[in-house]
Amino acid sequence: ENTMQLHQGFKLNVCQTAGSFGTFGTYATVDFSKKNYQFRTRFFRKMSRNDFEYENTATLPEERMKQQNAGYLDYGLVQEFHFSGDIGKISLISWNQWNSRNLPTIMTNLERGGNPEEFQDDQFHRQVITYLKAWSKVKLEAKSACFIENQHYYLRTTSSGVPAETVTLIDSKNKLESLFGQIKVTESLLPNLVVFGRVQWNHDKVVTNNYAVTKIRKESSFAIGAKWDINPNISSEFSVNQDMADNKNIGLNPTFTVCYKLPTKQNLNLSAGINKNYRLPGMNDLYWYPGGNINLLPEKGLTTDLAIQWLPRSDKFSSEVDVNLFFSVINDWIQWRPTAYRFWEPLNIARVFARGMEFHLKTDGKIADATISMATNYIFTVTTDESQVAKIENSSGKQLIYIPRHHANLFVSSAYRGFTLTYTIEFTGRRTTSPDGEDMFTGVLPAYVLHHCGIGKKIRHFDVELKLNNVLNKSYQAVLWRAMPGRNAEVSLRYQL
Repeated sequence: ENTMQLHQGFKLNVCQTAGSFGTFGTYATVDFSKKNYQFRTRFFRKMSRNDFEYENTATLPEERMKQQNAGYLDYGLVQEFHFSGDIGKISLISWNQWNSRNLPTIMTNLERGGNPEEFQDDQFHRQVITYLKAWSKVKLEAKSACFIENQHYYLRTTSSGVPAETVTLIDSKNKLESLFGQIKVTESLLPNLVVFGRVQWNHDKVVTNNYAVTKIRKESSFAIGAKWDINPNISSEFSVNQDMADNKNIGLNPTFTVCYKLPTKQNLNLSAGINKNYRLPGMNDLYWYPGGNINLLPEKGLTTDLAIQWLPRSDKFSSEVDVNLFFSVINDWIQWRPTAYRFWEPLNIARVFARGMEFHLKTDGKIADATISMATNYIFTVTTDESQVAKIENSSGKQLIYIPRHHANLFVSSAYRGFTLTYTIEFTGRRTTSPDGEDMFTGVLPAYVLHHCGIGKKIRHFDVELKLNNVLNKSYQAVLWRAMPGRNAEVSLRYQL
């Protein structure tokens, strides 16, 4: 986290990892802080051949294969400076990252030959400066940022004959430049009433070899809001945004939330909220090539939610239980869908109804000399296409592609006398990959469960850890016809000073 930590002196954290499929990672953090300032430098480098074996379910019969042309190299540098004094708190953060990734051929195309070549190189530079000044009743927050992102996507396929002829050639280069600014003022008018005002602006520019002219978009937003503690058991929050894009008025987007603490039940809170949503298509949604769609419409929607939070406590354990029910109606939902030409394309869905439930449980405790932590999450989501087009295409009322109705995970960890044990279970429910949801050869991805475990030991300034991922060697696909690794291991050695 990019948070200010003063009075820490000199700190060093270095970690080296090595894993299956030629995977290696190097991570380092150097931190120095005094009474009112802090310098922090972080570096990472990770590379992998990513050449695991998998079951190719696109062949008949299924065939055991080894993934080719899937290596990657990622590295980055983050530099931070924080200052705290009478003039306020100032933070400067520079995040720079480079990613180079070969893209393997999907399962269905392996038999076609032609020696395809596909890769994507990305680099981004994000510079952020923040300022915070607080008085007795007023707080001023200001933030300014400059983001630069370069993307290079290349695809070349050839015929399988001799001599080979180029069938597909895409050499797409995009540069995104974004400027961002925000000023927010918060004031306590009364002991139980806090109000705020915020102004925000964005300037986005895309320079690409796929369009004759540079694409520019300007956005601005004005917001006011308040938080009112009506009494010790009831509080409410209200805000309204006035948004503009390219000098066009988007309209008002209000939100309202009320929270109630049950006076007869300690640590039990109820809350309900409603908000109007408006989201413009991202610049990648519009101009990424191949696949961007310049005809996309903005998303407009209305969301309501009801939440319950319980915070049980005892001498040895503390827990947090959260249950949230939500209902959303979104017009012109933006969804990326796969095409017949290897790439994905964003499209508008005229009307989507999303509803469901989220459950979260976290428990921390101690038994004798052992500490135990557990966290579990479960999400039930029904997200369906309710548009008139869906009725014609036989997809009305059916779950949108790649969104499972059920998704859950469980994480358990224990520490005892320098040893740590961890175990994770992840469940992803059945997903459709075609809008009509038919159970055909290419229509459904079955549910799957993954198990991961780890063991570690702390020895003075060193931490040694061994992780085993996909313990049961489950064969699965997160994206249709894209192979995923089976059982694999990773060992790490960390030094902290």
